[in-house]
Amino acid sequence: MAYTTESSYTGNGSTTEFLVTFPFLESTDIKARVNGVDTSAFTVTGTTVTFNTAPPNTQAVLLYRNTDIDKTKVVFHAGSSIRAQDLNNTSKQLLYAIQEEEQSTGGVAFATGNKGQITVNTANSWVINNGVIAQAMMAANSIDSDQYVDGSIDAVHLASNAISGSVIANSTIDSQHYVTASIDHAHLSNDCIDGDNIQNDVINSEHYAAASIDNEHLADDAVNSDEIADGAVDLAHLSASGTKSSSTYLRGDNTWAAVSSSPLLKFAYTSTSTEKDFSSATWEDSGLSISYTPASSSSILVLEARPIIYLRPNSHNHGAASVRFELNDSGSALDSMTYGIYSGNSHNGTYGYDFSRFNIPLLFTHIYSNSDTNAKTFKLQCYENSNAQLTINEANATEGDSTAKSYFTITEYST
Repeated sequence: MAYTTESSYTGNGSTTEFLVTFPFLESTDIKARVNGVDTSAFTVTGTTVTFNTAPPNTQAVLLYRNTDIDKTKVVFHAGSSIRAQDLNNTSKQLLYAIQEEEQSTGGVAFATGNKGQITVNTANSWVINNGVIAQAMMAANSIDSDQYVDGSIDAVHLASNAISGSVIANSTIDSQHYVTASIDHAHLSNDCIDGDNIQNDVINSEHYAAASIDNEHLADDAVNSDEIADGAVDLAHLSASGTKSSSTYLRGDNTWAAVSSSPLLKFAYTSTSTEKDFSSATWEDSGLSISYTPASSSSILVLEARPIIYLRPNSHNHGAASVRFELNDSGSALDSMTYGIYSGNSHNGTYGYDFSRFNIPLLFTHIYSNSDTNAKTFKLQCYENSNAQLTINEANATEGDSTAKSYFTITEYST
């Protein structure tokens, strides 16, 4: 087709004039379309189309011819002369209309609808109806792979055993073409699945064969207390030395040992040689104190103190002193006892209280029933009344001991 009925341009936002490059009869036959939309906002002067507003940048500008065929360009009257120009214009009117029709439709235009073997959707959209092309209408070997739409050949259209290994190109079947769950165990080669093919954290206990995990496949220290069920470790699985029996127990050194018949659980003691003078009418610490943590929450603690007491009256009246055990610095006495001494009368100018004194060990015992294993502080305290003088570990007493030392012990027994 050597003719044209259109002129195509691209707007730049400033150019308003565009040249018509095809022949036409009337300026009214010139039409314009900008960005696919017909417009009448232009004028035609000679072969130049001038738009009222410059078409925008990069938008398509199309000038095309649409020859008016509603009426003939020339009407001949009886007896009038026939001019070559009129004949030519009449021929051009028909020729231009035919060209324009073929340009827009690619041939003869049909009304839309089913035409039997084809269906016309629009002037430029025709389709062949389903089932109208018979095998007899096709030339031998006329269909090759270029005519197949991707994915258009389904299993229904394949003959049995039509596809063999020789038809499939190497490395062309990927996971997209596998049916879900279509690869079964029979189609896997031995040892074809290794660690690279298994996702992390996807193998659970359901896929372990019973008793399949042996010691060889456990990492060192892989099993800790979280993996051992309560009560699951029995005597047979303990590696302790010695002989286990009803009369032995497992010691902290991983050894079976016989149960001791002694009820003694724990022992603690302290001592002091420091001389201590007490103030009148107040309880004071003797210097004998033990911080102790019981070994059992249901034991008996035997508290024994042996302070070296120096006591004398300070008048013709009697004098007295008291001692007690105290727990946890609380100020509450666990037990107490009182010793007293009397002065007597004077003889040859010497009062009896000068001789009524002694420096002897005093044994003080208390039984404490324990109920927990919390740390406790036990201490010995003494009280001097207003008529006495009290000292512990007096070093220069007339009848005293120059090397006096006081003791405090705690012995814990099982109940």
